[in-house]
Amino acid sequence: MVLQTSVSPEAIGQLRQSGQFDAAWYANRYADVAMSGIDPAQHYLWIGRRLGRRSGPDSGLADTAASTPAQARAKGKPGWNDLPVHPDRPNRWVHNTAAIARNRAQALAPLTRSFNPASMNIHWIIPDFGPGGGGHMSIFRMVRYLESFGHRQTIWIQNPTVHQDEKQAWEHIRAWYQPIDRVIVRFLPEEVEGISGDLVIATDMWTTFPAAQMSLMKERFYLVQDYEALFHTHGTFTYVADMTYRMGFKAVCAGAWLKSICEERYGLWTRAWELAYDPMYYYRGEKIEHDPPRIAFYARAATPRRAVELGREALLILHDRGVRFRVDLFGQDDFGAALPYEHVNHGLLSPAQLGDLYRSTDIGMVFSASNYSLIPMEMMACGLPVVELDAESTRAVFPEGAVAFAPPTPHDMADVLQRLIESAAERERLRAGGAAFVAGLSWEKSARTLEAALIEGLSENSRPVTPRALFTTRDYAHKAAVIIPTWNGGDLFRSVLQALVTQQTDWAFDVMVVDSGSTDNTLEIIREFSHRGVRLHQIPNSEFSHGRTRNLAISMTTAEFVAVLTQDATPATPHWLANMIAAFDKGDQVAGVFGGHLTYPDATSFVRNGQEGHFAHFAAMPHVAQWGVTPPGMEWGGTQWQQWLHYFSDNNAALRRCVWDKIPYPDIPWGEDQVWAWEVTKQGYQKAYAPDAFVTHSHNLSEAAQDKVSRIEGDYWLRYFNYRFEKDPQAVKASVDYLDTRDAAVAGVAPDVLAHQQALNRAAVCGRYRGQFDLVEQWRAKWS
Repeated sequence: MVLQTSVSPEAIGQLRQSGQFDAAWYANRYADVAMSGIDPAQHYLWIGRRLGRRSGPDSGLADTAASTPAQARAKGKPGWNDLPVHPDRPNRWVHNTAAIARNRAQALAPLTRSFNPASMNIHWIIPDFGPGGGGHMSIFRMVRYLESFGHRQTIWIQNPTVHQDEKQAWEHIRAWYQPIDRVIVRFLPEEVEGISGDLVIATDMWTTFPAAQMSLMKERFYLVQDYEALFHTHGTFTYVADMTYRMGFKAVCAGAWLKSICEERYGLWTRAWELAYDPMYYYRGEKIEHDPPRIAFYARAATPRRAVELGREALLILHDRGVRFRVDLFGQDDFGAALPYEHVNHGLLSPAQLGDLYRSTDIGMVFSASNYSLIPMEMMACGLPVVELDAESTRAVFPEGAVAFAPPTPHDMADVLQRLIESAAERERLRAGGAAFVAGLSWEKSARTLEAALIEGLSENSRPVTPRALFTTRDYAHKAAVIIPTWNGGDLFRSVLQALVTQQTDWAFDVMVVDSGSTDNTLEIIREFSHRGVRLHQIPNSEFSHGRTRNLAISMTTAEFVAVLTQDATPATPHWLANMIAAFDKGDQVAGVFGGHLTYPDATSFVRNGQEGHFAHFAAMPHVAQWGVTPPGMEWGGTQWQQWLHYFSDNNAALRRCVWDKIPYPDIPWGEDQVWAWEVTKQGYQKAYAPDAFVTHSHNLSEAAQDKVSRIEGDYWLRYFNYRFEKDPQAVKASVDYLDTRDAAVAGVAPDVLAHQQALNRAAVCGRYRGQFDLVEQWRAKWS
């Protein structure tokens, strides 16, 4: 049974046939629809219209303020003055300001120390981007290859100024850079402490600061593509850049020069990878010598390290000498200076256009005053002799004969260019040297080098374990065991044990109860069942912790699968345990299984409807949840998808012992079950739902109890999942108004029951807000 409404089947049918309602869009846009367990059309007619919701993407109605809890803003009185408000504070992650350096780096404190080397969970933090960025192209190439290797990745965009939403950013990565597919793209939020994964990669000096706050990561890396201390006039930002190399990240560097700086100057763990080229666009064509010779000049004057002004002066000197040539400028749309010699400004070019340009010119001129860029290799691959600055950074990368080294003075540069213009033999020598240099380069090889470095660095403090390696034949004393932590379980616990020991299975199973100092009749009840195979282990109450105590209980069993119950969750049928264990066969890498919850007879209609709708939702979804699966009507990578992946309740669950051996429950005060499920799905395991393995379990909470639980939940969701709900009292009021409106629309509810439920709504939302408010204030105290 799910929510009962007064909407007629005829009205639902008429709406569906009208062509004015998009059920999939509506359910995906409004998160509460799926969780209600009722048909989207019924939901829209029941409450959606009252909240001013849109019926489809092309609906003429705009969302009103009370459209969804996340988007809602209060109408009427501004209210709820008893709720605290965060003081105004500048954006935490704004770059080009020293204020970002006030964020003190936090020590790594991951909840688990194992990872899947065949499918790492990788997080990137990048600055926002437009088209044509060389550094971004290298990042996105690595992302694409790592995706093809099987790794799970999320890109966080810091300070989004170019893009209006995350979908647009994802589309622009594909259109402007690389055809990524199953990569999550998100805007970086203010609070990042609850973001978890195997590793985070900072990609420039400004992204190191949020990365340094992600303490749930197992390792931090710094993708160093240049030495950014050289980017700024010596002063504040020089020191800020220098600071980022002293944060202790593991450095994965583009080339030997950066590797030597990170190792020798900063003492970092360092590995290097090579810049390469894309043979789809950069390859040799039929060589035609031009008269006058054509010079392809990377004239991105907006980037000072490209030393464009020196090149411009060298070309003017050549012109004054009477040397004939034509310059093909590229890299920016407006060069900003009148030139006396023959030239064409091509502006920003696509990779295909760049390849065509290189194949139709005679000499390539590109300067890098800091680390080398992609362009020399791309020119070499097209058979273009390259003129590059004679500097420590370029000498560390290019051997003699690969490029023509030009000392950084206009006259010396002009001499090198003139020699190449006048000597066909010299041009041919450099073509051959360049071809030899790029012959061993490929982006796939570089990505494999980066992958190996990430695995090596991650393995220093975490265990590499692939799921399939665990799923091997092993002898266990029992097929299954059941563990239950107890503390003052009362008479209800007798019913739980009675239902448990009468389970009908084809195999023997073990029952382990760990009690943490009960003072009621719980111990007597356990002893009543000692002859039925129920074992007891006692610990002091001071030693209890949800995750740690369950781990202790599991460690005292010797079964292939371990079911987990609570003292108030009664198996609903004699086949509960058999059905729970059978669900492990739903997939080839199922690490955990959970079942549904029925309500006790005293449950209120709202508790009953809520639980029934919740598990009807899971029954309608694929019963095996894993990273690559997207249920119908759900956005892959979105919040609903993430919640579907990590929902797990050890009121009624089971774990595969060999997975638990490597990934035990985290030792946290509350919510260990969902954190565990999130971790195993991130590592590539599956989680299954057993629709025929119900327990009876429900609670009717008082307002005080609801407030207490919701404060804990608010802290928990932000601390471990980075879910931030209401951020101010106006949003709190709007969420309560939304819930009250929804509940008032339920048919047949007595006024006193509705009034109590609406009081619970306020307690729940206000408690959740206070829990998150207090945690953010704790974090802010560490920021400065």
